Amino acid sequence: MTGIENMGKFELAFYQAVKSKGQVYHYYRRKSRRYRISGEPGTIEFAASYEAIHKSFEETVGGYPAKSIGALIAEYRASPDWMQLKPKTRNNYERYLAIICDEWGRRLASGMQRKHVLRLRDQYQDKPTTANHIVSTVSLLMTFGIDREYATSNPAAKPRRLKTGPGYRAWSDSEINALMQNAEQQIVDISMVALYTGQRQGDVMAMRWDQITDGMIEVTQAKTGQTVWIPIHPDLVARLDEIKRRSVRSAVHICTTTYGRPWKKSNLQLRFKAATRALGFDVQFHGLRKTAARMLSEAGCTTEQIKAVTGHTTDEMVAHYVRDADRRKNAQAAINKLKVANFSDKSGKLSKPDNL
Repeated sequence: MTGIENMGKFELAFYQAVKSKGQVYHYYRRKSRRYRISGEPGTIEFAASYEAIHKSFEETVGGYPAKSIGALIAEYRASPDWMQLKPKTRNNYERYLAIICDEWGRRLASGMQRKHVLRLRDQYQDKPTTANHIVSTVSLLMTFGIDREYATSNPAAKPRRLKTGPGYRAWSDSEINALMQNAEQQIVDISMVALYTGQRQGDVMAMRWDQITDGMIEVTQAKTGQTVWIPIHPDLVARLDEIKRRSVRSAVHICTTTYGRPWKKSNLQLRFKAATRALGFDVQFHGLRKTAARMLSEAGCTTEQIKAVTGHTTDEMVAHYVRDADRRKNAQAAINKLKVANFSDKSGKLSKPDNL
């Protein structure tokens, strides 16, 4: 006998055979949950899969079955890999780890398949950025798990990412001028510092007067731990002198609220959004960092020079930030060549030059 007729010969605890569409599937059913057993009864693969699932109920890690996704997350959170991340990075990961754990906490990591990853991703298709971050976090987690024998493959490796919106765009010159001329002083102050240093919002908010020495400002970026030294542009020098004259004597931070207090993220976001909406355009504070990279590129700076200011660690990220500037430069170069090309022969008729 074969298939489902032969299942009665197996007296394994919690074993269940299910026939569907002519195919027999083997499960370990316990505590109202089913776990798929790989292989066919009587094979080494089946025995090993059953034993792993059964053993997971006898051992627990962080309240989850051994070798489960929940146990893997618990081990990852206790690892040096996790501890060495910046607090802000850990907070970002926590959001996605919670989603993953809620969905698959008791599922064995070795049983994870690509279809499971895509199904979870698709649950968040209305929030494509979140969906992509979830998949990236699964991939990172499974890579960690492979090294610790939770699984032998990564079902989230090289996933097809969902399309997202345009993201943070660089500001136009007219938008910058409008903000500088019409917004309240404190918003102009912090926007100018962001524009002329190319730093992230959190790093701009945290900048202190004692970080300025010899015409440079030293910044250790909260996200990466990277330290950059940025020469202060003459336009920013003038603005800093004005801020200094207006600031409270005891002020430690360069950019402060009307009351001389350091900015809080929520307060700055609220005031900044109100200021830009009043001017009739939709931009983000982080776009100033992209604008700074664009301005550096348009000024002829190399990738390494831009990285020295912005603190980016990869050429790819800089290329992403200055892509539009590069396109403009290349388009201008192309039209300049077109201007000097001779398109007419002696009869005045257009002709294709030899070099095109």
